[in-house]
Amino acid sequence: MISRLVRFFVAFVVAFLTACGSDDATGPGSGSFTATVSGDVNASLSGNAVFGVGLYIGSDSGWSIWLLEGSFFSDYDFITIDRSSSAAPGVGAFTIIGRSGAGPDDFVAKFEHALEEGSSIEITGYTSVSGSLTITSATADQIEGSFSFTGSGPGPGQTVTVQGSFSAKPGPF
Repeated sequence: MISRLVRFFVAFVVAFLTACGSDDATGPGSGSFTATVSGDVNASLSGNAVFGVGLYIGSDSGWSIWLLEGSFFSDYDFITIDRSSSAAPGVGAFTIIGRSGAGPDDFVAKFEHALEEGSSIEITGYTSVSGSLTITSATADQIEGSFSFTGSGPGPGQTVTVQGSFSAKPGPF
């Protein structure tokens, strides 16, 4: 339960900061993404894409891409692709692995599916088992690429496949 609350709080802060980003095309929060999810959850997602140091769950120094859909206090989903190293990746193809055994330069992905149930929000997390990340363009102002990963949920046999593309801008971290 505590883990779910922590994840919700982190997601809330990121979405709030993203929504408060600049309105110009070069400001924080102006990146975008599209993705499809299949398996235990079936969805087409789109929304804001941000990257930066300091949002890696479990560390204040890791590098992450956050792909945020929807508005808070309604149904929403988000995807993170991160690593514990603070170094921004360059152009290239990278492997996404599971969190267990991940080294500082290994990428781990997570899909969080949230559903409003009355006055509460139920969040189900799916952590990557395997996948790939391709970065086609990388500058200090924008990172573009695509990803695909299979994630496992908290229950036996719960799985999703997530794939999409992004054009992320620096987040206001």
